[in-house]
Amino acid sequence: MGCFPEHVNYREPVIQVLISFSSLAALPSKDEVCGLIPRFLRVDRMKGIPTCINKEWVFDPCKDLNQNDMVRVVDVDCDNIQDLGKEVQNLVEYELRSPDRNLPWWEFVFTRGL
Repeated sequence: MGCFPEHVNYREPVIQVLISFSSLAALPSKDEVCGLIPRFLRVDRMKGIPTCINKEWVFDPCKDLNQNDMVRVVDVDCDNIQDLGKEVQNLVEYELRSPDRNLPWWEFVFTRGL
């Protein structure tokens, strides 16, 4: 499911936003980011999984959503900005649309250096 026809065999679209901070002190904690999740979940398309019914897109709300599940921490081992860029690109490989997740198709990811 995506904006391209299946015969194109194109990867599902992913929007990535990378925010860097000037210091570790400026970096928000996972708990602080989790505290923002309820604001996103006020919007129908952010709190559900898209489903096409009779050629109309609707968002089926996820039940019993745990806001901690919407924030992931990934450890990365890199020494320069190019390696960090590769690690961030690898995040696209994570399947947000897996039916096993039963979560909206978005998340926050912290990349933590080793």
